[in-house]
Amino acid sequence: MRKTLFPELSDLGASERYERARQLVNEGLAFAGIFLFPGLFGAFLIGDRILALYNTEFSAGATILVLLILARIFYVFGGQLTNAINGLDRPDIAFRINAIVFSINILGNIILVYQFGWYGAAVATLFSTGAYLLFSWYKLQEVVKGIQIPVVEIGYQLAASVVMVSVLLLLPNTPQNTIFTIGIITVGASIYSAVLIILSTRIRKSAVRMLGM
Repeated sequence: MRKTLFPELSDLGASERYERARQLVNEGLAFAGIFLFPGLFGAFLIGDRILALYNTEFSAGATILVLLILARIFYVFGGQLTNAINGLDRPDIAFRINAIVFSINILGNIILVYQFGWYGAAVATLFSTGAYLLFSWYKLQEVVKGIQIPVVEIGYQLAASVVMVSVLLLLPNTPQNTIFTIGIITVGASIYSAVLIILSTRIRKSAVRMLGM
């Protein structure tokens, strides 16, 4: 998505067509978390089972998995914003953002890994990506004022994730093996997709276009 939007944002910035640029940034943010939000909720619910697919000992890292997915959400949304900053011909701002966030991440890891081990590394990553999102948003507003957060679309994705988890919680306990775990993931993904398509007109229209219907 970032690669697709970058050249168009660059063209819009050169011609100072900022209203269209605002729309594209909004579009990018609306779709940025479409797979990440259900992944976060799913990891919270069955993260230990998912990690056990690789090695049973990995199940102990379920909490770290949740933290890292949340950090990934911050990073992806921040990446959409810095991509817009670059596209609008302000790589100097994007460079400064990345330099600050890199420094925060390194310092956070040095302090927190020493104190808390793996959990410290996950928290340091979460903190630095959160800073990345906040700095990117603040600086993009300096470049192009009036960027709107697609609150409704993000709300739909969160609501669909909640419905997914609520239904999965009603399922009977199943053995922790590969077949049942993949089955739970498939059911959850189907529920999330169906609810999101019902709720979101924008997502529904995009799905229809992609299917060529």
